[in-house]
Amino acid sequence: MLKNADYALFVNFMLGDLKNERTHLLFYATAASTVCGPHREEFKELFEKEAQGELQHVIQFQNALLGLGVDLTEAEEVYTNYPYVISTDLKELMTFAHKMESDVVKNYSSRISDNLGLLDDPDRRWMEIFYEEQIKKSREDVDNYKMILKGL
Repeated sequence: MLKNADYALFVNFMLGDLKNERTHLLFYATAASTVCGPHREEFKELFEKEAQGELQHVIQFQNALLGLGVDLTEAEEVYTNYPYVISTDLKELMTFAHKMESDVVKNYSSRISDNLGLLDDPDRRWMEIFYEEQIKKSREDVDNYKMILKGL
């Protein structure tokens, strides 16, 4: 059971983030299958690895939401996905991945600065650490994808 309306508002933000993470999982899993070109095998492996990472993010978000008292069986909106690129073109796939991870860094940074005040300690501190870890991984991906795109 959620503590108050502020918690409910924060949970709605997190449910949207979970929905995004599910979309990222589907994007990377699809890209692993559709990518073409002379370096297909390397990028197939990269996208498969990213899909595994996104699966972990989905599980982490679900566990964090459960920890805040959310009943995921009632959160139907997270089981639909945002649109994502389905392509065979490596540059198009990498451009979308770069944008997607850049958006994560931006969104999760604002989640920390704008929305954590909705929570009481120790939940606020836990969510700050949680989002900082998510930002770290996505920022590393942004920098990596930027370098890949320079070579395409």
